[in-house]
Amino acid sequence: MFRRSSTRRAVQAGRFYDADPKRLEAGIHDLMDQASPGTVPGKVLAPHAGYVYSGAVAEAAYRTLEGRVFDGVLIGAPSHYRDFTGSALPSSEAFETPLGTLEVDREGVEELHGHPLFIVDDRMHEPEHSIEVQLPFLQVSLEGPFKILPMLLGRADPQQMNQLTEALDGFLGHRRERGESWLIVASSDTYHGHDVGACQANDRRIIKLIEEMDPETFSEQARGGEVMACGWRPLTLAMGLARRAGARSAQCLDRRDSSQTGGTVSDYVVGYVAAAFS
Repeated sequence: MFRRSSTRRAVQAGRFYDADPKRLEAGIHDLMDQASPGTVPGKVLAPHAGYVYSGAVAEAAYRTLEGRVFDGVLIGAPSHYRDFTGSALPSSEAFETPLGTLEVDREGVEELHGHPLFIVDDRMHEPEHSIEVQLPFLQVSLEGPFKILPMLLGRADPQQMNQLTEALDGFLGHRRERGESWLIVASSDTYHGHDVGACQANDRRIIKLIEEMDPETFSEQARGGEVMACGWRPLTLAMGLARRAGARSAQCLDRRDSSQTGGTVSDYVVGYVAAAFS
């Protein structure tokens, strides 16, 4: 058993996205109007930079979910600030954004906490942006109440990645047996560096692997540095879970980088890709 805290506060509001709820919601609706409606998936990849940089790309994924109803949302994201092995779940009962709070699936946390690769530690979640920036998009895009299962990924070797996938597939299988519908969100940016050409080439390779539904090759190349994505582990898990659930195709919905999206005069470039699995 672990100690429960009440609410994980929105620590990145005013930095990665607007802290004013009216402006935040209006801004997401503006992005939604610009994005093309697509097929209706149950698994998406979305970037997690500041909205001025990656918001339009993220909305390309969330636009496909507009008006959908889910019982829960599993959000897999990388840890940028803390080092640990496996997956870190929160003890918080809810996550806050300027648009309100989202209830954490406490039962899911309890179930996964029984696995040796899942820890419960709020210290991992306190400073992290990679989950928080996804939440307002979910709040605006989805209909009805839903719970979230926020999951940060740390270090994991290939065997541990397989064990994490097995555990999450079992969890989602139990929920399907109960008649629940769950959305999977993988949170990741791609290239980080100073070469726009290298960023574009990197993202082309990643998109090809995504569209081929090849998590094994993607994971191997990411681990070896052949492709770059800070959230390659969450994306590998999402691809593996999508394939186990019967998904056989994937589609890149948008691809841009910070040199195209504005908001910066730096020569440092970050890549953003949105995709859907169906």
